[in-house]
Parts: sequence; C-alpha cells; structure tokens
Amino acid sequence: MVILDELCSGTNPSEGEEIFELVVRMLTMLTPQVFITTHFLAFAGRLEQERRIKELRFLQVELGENHEPTYQFVPGVAKTSLAGHAAARLGVTAEQLMALIESNLSAPDATALAGS
Repeated sequence: MVILDELCSGTNPSEGEEIFELVVRMLTMLTPQVFITTHFLAFAGRLEQERRIKELRFLQVELGENHEPTYQFVPGVAKTSLAGHAAARLGVTAEQLMALIESNLSAPDATALAGS
C-alpha cells in the first residue's frame, strides 16, 4: 500500500500535474493499492473524465448538512475545497480577519508607520 499526501504540492501547477500523472502511471505498473490526496481538483476531474489511466478510481469526502464531513467516502472528485468551511468551524472567518486588520491599522503605531 502507498499513501501520498499532496503529491507535488511544492511545484507550480503545470509541473505538479505532469509529475502527478507520471507517478500514478508508474504506480499502476506495480499494482499496489494507492491513496493520494490532492487539492488539484480540476486536474483530478480531468483525469476522471478522460479515463486515460483505467485503474484510477476517485473518492471524495461525503458531506452532510452544512457541508460538514461525514467521515465517509463516496465516488467522484470533489468540486471544491473545504478549507473555508474548516476555517469557519475553527472560528476563523473573513469578517474576523478583516476586523483584525482594521484594528491594527487604526492603532496609533500603525498610523505612524503608514505615514513614513
């Protein structure tokens, strides 16, 4: 069994996709059971649709109400990342971040720095 998390996450997207597909093709020659996680959702969608690698199967996290994960998998490629939902569940929202920025910009030290 092979488990790869975010294969090629440190490369630019086009190189990452090329390396990703190369590795998957080579792994199919060895016939292991492989699990790969990725945020290359559009690329994974194209691989699923084109079926260039016949052994390739896709699973996505099943979502319940309010887009919360059920910790189950269903066939297919996710259409969007859950990063925003996960951040909101942890209390990090765009509104909170904007309030922090505004608070820091209105602080006396920030005003002095902005003018210099």
